[in-house]
Amino acid sequence: MVRIIKKWEPKELTEFRKKGAVSYDELDSSAGAIVKEKIQQSLYAEQFGLCAYCMCTITLDTMKIEHFYPRNGVNKKLGEQKSLDYSNMLAVCDGGIKFNEEHNISNEDNLSCDAAKGNKLLSLNPSVETDYRQMKIRYSSDGKIHSDSLNLSFKAEIESVLNLNVPRLITMRKAAKMKVIDYLKKNGKLTATKKNERIKALKTPKDGLLPAFYDVSVFFMEKLA
Repeated sequence: MVRIIKKWEPKELTEFRKKGAVSYDELDSSAGAIVKEKIQQSLYAEQFGLCAYCMCTITLDTMKIEHFYPRNGVNKKLGEQKSLDYSNMLAVCDGGIKFNEEHNISNEDNLSCDAAKGNKLLSLNPSVETDYRQMKIRYSSDGKIHSDSLNLSFKAEIESVLNLNVPRLITMRKAAKMKVIDYLKKNGKLTATKKNERIKALKTPKDGLLPAFYDVSVFFMEKLA
């Protein structure tokens, strides 16, 4: 998952609420369109172009705005109250919907992220620093993502809610791991200094963006180098 440091909300959203807007659905109005666009741009930038959950690359055209507290979850009243709360918003991918269409896959079990999560509430929020530290994400050599969190609910939610170990995502994580292996084969044994420099480079955005699954690359660079 992406470590998200929330920035100030777009001023357009602040003004939109001041004018009386109380519901996310109002962003679909003509007056709300520009506000929604500014929200998308802000979320995209603070997540460096990555899905909050699976860490695949997203674009402004394909991303979705996810509400951590679902608008139609168990506590619908709270969800509606937070529907225009910027701190409750995350940028996510389509969860594999387009991939399934392109590959004629009809099985909903192949969906991930928000598309799989639906209106369920996660135990930990990637945009809350204390929550993120509790996640304790790690990756295995077969491309799967795991959590060593003491929060047993979240540990299960990696698969039971977000479905982050679908074959599509496993394949992409394995590809990220192989790039690390190829780099180490080409460059040989790294000194501690070179290793740290490489890890720093992997974590550093270029033109405001991070590569998909960069955290996988960092994990295996730390483990294998």
